[in-house]
Amino acid sequence: MRSLHFKLFLRYAVLILSLCAVFLFFLYNIMGSEFRSNAQSELQADCDNISTLLDTQIENMDQLSKRIVDSRQLRNLFLQDNYSGDADSYYHKNDFSDALFDIIRLSFDHMKLNMFDVTGRFIHVGDTSIFQIKEPESFTDISWVEQALEAHGKKIILAPRAPELNGDGEIVVSLVRAFAPENPVKETAVLELQMDYSWLEGKIEDAIHNQKDKKKIFVYNGFGQRIYPYFKEEVPAETEEYIQSLLKEENQEDQLHRVINTENQPIIFTMNASETTGWTVIVSEGEGDLFTAFFEFQRMIIIVSLLGLVLMLILTNRIAAGISNPIRNLEKTVCSLDLNNLNDLKLPEYRNSIREVSSLYHSFSEMTGKLKNSLQTTIEAQTQAVNARMLALQSQMNPHFLYNTLSSISILAEEGEDEKVIKICDDLSLLLRYISSGTGNMASIEDEIRHTESYMNLIKVKYEERIVFKLEIPDEMKKIKTPKLMLQPLVENSVKYGLNVTPPWIIEIYGECRKECWRIQVKDNGTGFTEEYLKNFREEIKGISDKNRPIPELEVNGMGILNLYLRLWLLYGEQMIFEIGNHPEGGAQITIGGPMDQ
Repeated sequence: MRSLHFKLFLRYAVLILSLCAVFLFFLYNIMGSEFRSNAQSELQADCDNISTLLDTQIENMDQLSKRIVDSRQLRNLFLQDNYSGDADSYYHKNDFSDALFDIIRLSFDHMKLNMFDVTGRFIHVGDTSIFQIKEPESFTDISWVEQALEAHGKKIILAPRAPELNGDGEIVVSLVRAFAPENPVKETAVLELQMDYSWLEGKIEDAIHNQKDKKKIFVYNGFGQRIYPYFKEEVPAETEEYIQSLLKEENQEDQLHRVINTENQPIIFTMNASETTGWTVIVSEGEGDLFTAFFEFQRMIIIVSLLGLVLMLILTNRIAAGISNPIRNLEKTVCSLDLNNLNDLKLPEYRNSIREVSSLYHSFSEMTGKLKNSLQTTIEAQTQAVNARMLALQSQMNPHFLYNTLSSISILAEEGEDEKVIKICDDLSLLLRYISSGTGNMASIEDEIRHTESYMNLIKVKYEERIVFKLEIPDEMKKIKTPKLMLQPLVENSVKYGLNVTPPWIIEIYGECRKECWRIQVKDNGTGFTEEYLKNFREEIKGISDKNRPIPELEVNGMGILNLYLRLWLLYGEQMIFEIGNHPEGGAQITIGGPMDQ
């Protein structure tokens, strides 16, 4: 038979190898997917950021152009004589400039404005302002002018180009819109807002935060014209061809596309088409560059795993030896243990760096002492249960109570109240029979109610209408088994101490089921418990729940609340319900209970 040391080493080694294999599987499959997903999400986020940036800039231009063409003052001033050199023209130009800058305020950086109509009026606002009359053909010869007039006030976004009307040589992106300065039915004038392409280009490049030199950005309009890059080197033909094919396909947004280039390297493309501008933003990156961080992490984990595997095998051998030796010694001690040597058995001092084995070794020694204490506690519990029953039997034979009852029978007999005498005798007979019954320590709540009603009937013989009993126990509780003589002692306590106030004296008994437990509450309208009594009672019950203190002795003086607490604790333990105190409206209040399934 193989030794424990060999079995432990073999099993630990198999376990470690299995864990390593699972770890590598987890790394290559789950973590690999996570890294890939994060990298792809970052690429898509860059694409979305650029698209949002372009939407914002074009939307700002669109709103600005609407405010300009909607201004009645500007439209009227546009028709005034702004184009000659006389004094009135000078004032009209100033009025136009003031009205325009009230609208554009600080939103005109990196932008220029052209406003003209089919009659030849022309205004340019940029680094300088120009007001002049041109030949109408100079406008109608421009291809996009007719397109703007036919759009009837809708915006048109033009691809980057050198401006036709203000030849300063800088490439611009324009938003044009026709408007009607005279006849509201027909648009005869055009507003062109120009954005410096160099400024927009810088914004696009700054939108990429990581690996700027590895990622490539492309922007195309709805006609397949490239918006960006404009000045940079030509896009490779294969890339241009692939992008054009993507633009022709529908529902390609938020999807990743993988293509192999002529150098046999995979390239990842992601795209976002904007409804605001009609432009499509495409961002691409080489697959190797996209997952660089994952590949570096992968190599590091493999090296660390191999080194850790060698180290764990060495430690496994030492751990197996450290576990097997003390367990072998513990086995010998267990075989020699019996009830006769519980007190004499002692284990030698043991020290080991493995906490669980050391704890097991010393716990065995402590277990022998606990076993002895457990046996002793069981004996004490059985003894107290017997004592509790004896106290119950003795307490119910209260001579004073019997004397009062017999006196009542005698008086009623002399007065000829035969039916009352019979009823009293029946109740007293039931009471004594229940107390002296030897059927066990448990009874149903239904039997307890019947016994308590007999006791209450005998009490009412003496106090008549001055005492009132209220008993409300639901039917679903009546079959529950409880300690015998549980309810009547609580009523007796209320009768004994709760009649020191002006009648009527009211004693109420309520029962209920809550979730998995039952509860019975007895309360009266007397003066209640004193603080000193409650304090002394709580001190007494500490001796019952505290395993390190002896169970307090019980006096033979009525069944007693402490006696009842003891019996409930012996039966239910920590699941017992016992609450004692005074009702907020006055009088004593005691609640007892236990689990439904006990």
